[in-house]
Order: sequence, then structure tokens, then C-alpha cells
Amino acid sequence: MTRDHLRKTITAFIATGEGAHAAPFYRQGTGTINMLVLAMLTIIAEDKQNVIFAMEEPETAVPPYAQKRIVHEVRQLASQTIFTSHSPYVLEEFALEETVVLTRAGGSLRQATISLPDSIKPKRFRQEFRTRFCEGLLARRILVAEGASEADAFPVACRRLAELRPDVYSPLEALGICTVDAGGEKHSGPGQTVPRSGETYICDLRHAVPGKLDAY
Repeated sequence: MTRDHLRKTITAFIATGEGAHAAPFYRQGTGTINMLVLAMLTIIAEDKQNVIFAMEEPETAVPPYAQKRIVHEVRQLASQTIFTSHSPYVLEEFALEETVVLTRAGGSLRQATISLPDSIKPKRFRQEFRTRFCEGLLARRILVAEGASEADAFPVACRRLAELRPDVYSPLEALGICTVDAGGEKHSGPGQTVPRSGETYICDLRHAVPGKLDAY
């Protein structure tokens, strides 16, 4: 069942907020429609066994707390769930062994599992997932900066260069590169700061060739 299917088979008038005004569900916001579809699927699933839920980006137009509740409720109802997501609030509901990173290259879809380097303990991974690790998992490339100053400076410098010479330079965001604060020189090496997921790491190392960034 999808939103289009629901739109063709049922007409429901919903009052949202504190007012008494009701409107057809398809005139509601995207988040409200998504929640309505989920509620109807939940009712159907309660009377069935071996239900498989597949949802694409459940975070669309809903706040973080609702994202987490959607994932929790769906996993409680279904025997198997499949989510695609770009939200840290959704991704952190799953263990590493339940998560794969999907990429498309050369017209083919590839998947990579995630493993933690020895320098990252599971507790630290969970604590810093939203602020550090999630963006790294979803990025095309990862720029590992030695500390907070470098992590703040690199994106700003690249944006400024792109403004001055757009024919030569591009912002890091446009290249799919995220900047990660390694939290110190001892964590700045390749594979030391973010989980391994088949991505390329560009490290800001003091022993690198002057004026260049060594790619690993």
C-alpha cells in the first residue's frame, strides 16, 4: 500500500491541530499523510503473521522523536523490516550488523558492511553517532581533520575558494565530502576516526607533502 493507492481507495477527512476544520487527507502535509499510511498498515499487520515492512526514508517531514517511534513500532509489528534512510535518528536505531551502506557506481548498485576500527569503541560510536559518524557513513569521501579548528576551517576555505574561482574550485559539500574532527593527532590516521564502509579517507597529517592532502 502506498500513498497513491490510499488516495484511490479511501477518502478520509482529518482535523489537525486545535481547530475544528477538517480536510481530505491528501490535502494534509507530507508528514501527516505518511503517518496515516503507516497507521493503516499497522492495523493490517496486527491481524497477520510474517509481515515484512519496507519503507523508504521514514524520516520525511516528521520530527526526530517521531522518526524513532516509527522505527520502533514497525520493528515490533513486523517479522522483518527494511528501511532506506539518510537520518541519524533512524540509523541509530539499528546495530552495525543490521546496517549496510548502498552506493551506485558505473550504473551498478553496491553494498558495504560497516566495521569499527580498534580505536573506536561501541560506546563511543553510539554517543557520537549523530554528531560525527552518521555523516561519515553517508558521505562519498571523508576528510579527517586533526582537531575542531581544522574541521571548521576546511569547509569555510573551500566555500570561499568556490566563490572566488567557481571554474576551478567546489565546496566540499558539492563533492560529497564530509569533514570529521579526529579529536587529536593520534586519531588522524586512515581508519582511525570513522567506521570502515568502503569509503576513501583524506587525512590532514603533519608528515604529508606540503600543500597536498594524502588520500588513502
